[in-house]
Order: sequence, then structure tokens, then C-alpha cells
Amino acid sequence: METHDIVHQDPKSDEYNTLTRVVLLCLDEDTGENVFHWSVQNFINAQTDMVVLVHVRPSEHFTTPYGNQTDYLIKLAERHRDESHVLLKKFGAILTAKKIACKAISMHGDPQSEIVKKSQEVKADIVIVGSHGSGLIKRTLLGSVSQYCVNHCRCSVIVAKPSRPERSPTGSDSIE
Repeated sequence: METHDIVHQDPKSDEYNTLTRVVLLCLDEDTGENVFHWSVQNFINAQTDMVVLVHVRPSEHFTTPYGNQTDYLIKLAERHRDESHVLLKKFGAILTAKKIACKAISMHGDPQSEIVKKSQEVKADIVIVGSHGSGLIKRTLLGSVSQYCVNHCRCSVIVAKPSRPERSPTGSDSIE
């Protein structure tokens, strides 16, 4: 069964002859906004980049001793798919409006392995992921998608950290 849906594709994306770099931009509900805006402002070049937006939604599989949950799991999967498509279409439309070539792909499964696999499939030159800013214990127990990508992607990986609030020149955050 195919686990990837192309959600958005610039209708002229096949006509771009000057594109020389593939940028895989990984979005999620928590860090997607920051990663997207950081990438557009600081990295993506409209003349040379094909941006592949990806979102990996969770796989719905768990067991319960209380009977068959198939209907619930199907509805949950559909809701996650729809939310993923909305997220990708939103950012795909922004890129298209800025005349940046793009494709948007919705996947489900383990984000770590799916991102690495997709980066190889699209022959990405760079992968840009977000950071949740998890602490050492949480990263150790749950794993870090960004750290996994840094260690396993064949191409370079940029980790876009969340924006920090501006600090006053005196180092104090208080208003006097």
C-alpha cells in the first residue's frame, strides 16, 4: 500500500529548467510555521530551488481489550490525512504565490525513517527540519527526528531552531 500522497504541485514545476537544487522541507504541526518561514527568508532561492514539502502523520495502530476499534481508527486516519493535506496546501500555496517551484507530499509512518527515505527518493540536496527544543531526557527516551536526520540522511541537514524572544541589551527581560 502506498503511504505517500502528493497534495500540492506547482502546475509549472515540470517546466522549470533552471532548478539545480532540491530542498526537502519537513513540516509538522508544532514547528512547521517556524521552519517554513525561516527557510523562505534565509535559505530558499526561487530561481534555483525545487522545494519538496513533506509532512509525516502518525500511523494509527494500537490494540485494546475492548473490542474492534476499526471504525475509530479509520476515522482517526482520515482526520490525520485531512489535517496533513490542509497544512501542506497552505504552505504550498504560499510558495506558489512567491513563484517558488514546489511539491507537497503527505506520508504516514515513523517520521525519522520516512524523512530519510523520502530525501533519498527525491535526491534532496538539503533537508531542513525543525527542533522542538526537547531536553536531554525526552530526546533520549523518545528520540529526536532532527538528530536522526542529521545522522542518517546522505545530504546535509539544517535544523531550524524556534525563534527566541528578543532580549534587552542589558541582558534583563524586565521592562523598567
